[in-house]
Amino acid sequence: MSEQGEITPDPDSEGEGSSGDASPDKEREAYRTGMHAEREKRQASEQREAELRGRLSALEESASRGDSRETTFTRAQLDAAAADGRITEAEAERIYESQMERRISERVTAAVEESTAANGVVSEIQSYKTAIPGLATISKRAT
Repeated sequence: MSEQGEITPDPDSEGEGSSGDASPDKEREAYRTGMHAEREKRQASEQREAELRGRLSALEESASRGDSRETTFTRAQLDAAAADGRITEAEAERIYESQMERRISERVTAAVEESTAANGVVSEIQSYKTAIPGLATISKRAT
């Protein structure tokens, strides 16, 4: 030290800085690299968020239009979507099972409604037969 507070460079560590730290250029480059990586992460996150918001708005729009009929996908379409990476295999399986459950439920409901209607008709006929015991023989003579 030549004067108070002044640091003289050490000839043995020339070019390395006074404290042996990385050069300012290297520090700036490391900072830029870190900032670039953070920016890429943020952009990827924002893109994913935008995609999810788009899906949500499409679902909300279809619900508000009253689309009671959902899109039905074939097993091949779901497998292709899973292979493309648009959905996972587990999601494809869940969608397919959900569709099958919906189809089965619709068929069972239709069968029960048909059976209930038929039982109602049989019950009505039986009540007429009970009220008018000769009704069955009268209808046979009319034909």
